Amino acid sequence: MAELIKKILVPVDGSRASEKAVEYAAWVASKTGANVTLLHVVDADKLKLTYEAMDRFQPEWQDKIKGTET
Repeated sequence: MAELIKKILVPVDGSRASEKAVEYAAWVASKTGANVTLLHVVDADKLKLTYEAMDRFQPEWQDKIKGTET
């Protein structure tokens, strides 16, 4: 018996390749009902961000994934 896909984790970095990965993950999720989670890692030391600033940092992926919760 095949197991259904329930969760999809997509690492993103703003590149065209990661955009395509998000599009593919959204397509798979639309077929399976899976939840999609995006993972974007930020080097806070390199960007000199405070933890408060990181809470407000979100890549503009929300409009790329239709039909998923944010």
